[in-house]
Amino acid sequence: SKRLLLQYACCPFPYAAIMLTLKLERSTLYYIGKLHIPSIMITVLSFLPFWMDPQTGERFGVAATMLLANMALDITASQFMPVCKEFTLTNFLNFACLFYVLMAMLETAIVLYIYHQSANDWHEALFPKWLVRLVRKSKNDEYRTVAPEIEPENLSKERFLRIQQYRTVFKEMDLSGDGYIAIAEIE
Repeated sequence: SKRLLLQYACCPFPYAAIMLTLKLERSTLYYIGKLHIPSIMITVLSFLPFWMDPQTGERFGVAATMLLANMALDITASQFMPVCKEFTLTNFLNFACLFYVLMAMLETAIVLYIYHQSANDWHEALFPKWLVRLVRKSKNDEYRTVAPEIEPENLSKERFLRIQQYRTVFKEMDLSGDGYIAIAEIE
């Protein structure tokens, strides 16, 4: 602090003034300890479901809990941050951690979806059944034909039974009931 005597043009006698110099700074250790380290720890813990067995029913629950914990920490951090148009380090860290937590949760969801499929090939496992049916129905009609009736005496018993099994399967797949089956599906 400094004491000054100031003379103003309007007044004949001097005025006493005290000039104070304040130096303000944020406590970086507080932000590191209360915001940055917990955010990084939550992000690291969000990768925990990678090492969990898919049969564990809590695998997706752990990922969702990590996402909620990250969001709660972000809400808490926003109360301590100044309202400004600049992008602070804490904002960048929170967005980066949220991105990694979301990617870990997405990976967990995809792994669990594929793991619990009982499909014979990867097309059936990766694509939902309604999408496969929609694509099959939208094929051009020129590539589709009505399956001809087959006389059992012209074929071996094994081939006839296999064709009957194919007919049963295709009948189940034919939701419209129009009796059309794709030639490519038969071969």
